[in-house]
Amino acid sequence: MKKNIKNKILGLITICINVSLLYFSLDLYYGYNFTNNLYLFMYPNWVVLVNALFGLIGIFMSIMIYIKKVSVKLFLIGTLLLWLIVFTNYNYSYIWYSVLKM
Repeated sequence: MKKNIKNKILGLITICINVSLLYFSLDLYYGYNFTNNLYLFMYPNWVVLVNALFGLIGIFMSIMIYIKKVSVKLFLIGTLLLWLIVFTNYNYSYIWYSVLKM
């Protein structure tokens, strides 16, 4: 019983994080393409859309752990791998920008 509650709490927390990742990515995409805002630095559209896709995959994986279709070990490996890829996508863009700026 406790394992089931832990899976549901873990699933809900990761759903919230992945929904915020998806919202952030789609908000950036909308801001870049459909508004007249000027940005000092813009991520390429493919980076923003790939991160949104990873957010959708993360939401799907979170739903799968919530309804107990996946083991916790596989879920954690997949989720942490997706979040690591998204984190490096956003941060390495800043690093390359600062290197090219010099």
